[in-house]
Amino acid sequence: MKFFTQLFFIILFVKGCTALINSDLENANDAFNKGYYQTAIHYANQIISEDSLNAEAFLVRGKAFSKLNEHERALKDINTALHLKPGFDTYYNRGLENLIYKYYAKAVEDFDSAILYNNKNSEVYFTRAYTKHLLSDMDGAIKDYEKVIELDSTSFKAHINIGNILGSLGYGEQAVEKFTKAISIDLNNADGYFNRGNQKLLMNDLEGGIEDLEKSLRIDNKNVNALFLLAELKVKANDNLGSFEILNRILTVEENPRALFMRGLIYLKLEDRTNACSDFNRAGELGYFDAYEMINKYCAKPKKKK
Repeated sequence: MKFFTQLFFIILFVKGCTALINSDLENANDAFNKGYYQTAIHYANQIISEDSLNAEAFLVRGKAFSKLNEHERALKDINTALHLKPGFDTYYNRGLENLIYKYYAKAVEDFDSAILYNNKNSEVYFTRAYTKHLLSDMDGAIKDYEKVIELDSTSFKAHINIGNILGSLGYGEQAVEKFTKAISIDLNNADGYFNRGNQKLLMNDLEGGIEDLEKSLRIDNKNVNALFLLAELKVKANDNLGSFEILNRILTVEENPRALFMRGLIYLKLEDRTNACSDFNRAGELGYFDAYEMINKYCAKPKKKK
């Protein structure tokens, strides 16, 4: 009778430990999903101290380390999780770490393995497409983006990325079609209008390009790339004051060295050398080295102390 009592106690103890581990794992994942990465690591540590073979705990801890930019520790934990329990999440997350380390070929191999476990996840195809683009495998990238669209018809970003690839390969009209499709999926898609406008400008459709850039800015008035393009177009049209206004809009968003440099050039055209040199000097301090040529040419050099 005593033997059975002890056995019953052991079974209850094991079940109790399992329940605690499952609770901690749930807490770790919940903390991770809420962005509380240190808390996720805390719960994962508790699990691993009780169960050193718990793959899920190593995975969530590795993902949390990654969010905290501790990528060496992240990769170590994800590799441990992968050794203990290979699957979609472990391969996909190791692929993300390899992508961060710029091991692009290894990342693609991991995404390939992840897809063997789950070929219905659009996110892994999107990430693999991006990685293939970095490897200059444009055909492979387009095929993966098309797979994303097959799995998720609402993915306007996949259409935009295909459009960007087609544009870079010289297929301007096809690129515009892809951007137009992206816009039709989401009419408030600032990136769609921006990319289509940029492509139209490359195709010498000045009116259409400006129209799309302005639509992009109506949706996102802090789109710095769109503002820069409009500023450059204003300069080409000799509308210096119009360009000046746009550059000021950029500089209210961020202290952008390129915007400072361009505004300095306009100040020169307006014969305001004091403000021009102020902008050139600040652009140079922020690492925009083209500014130093203008400083040397137009701005008085500071006198050396005796």
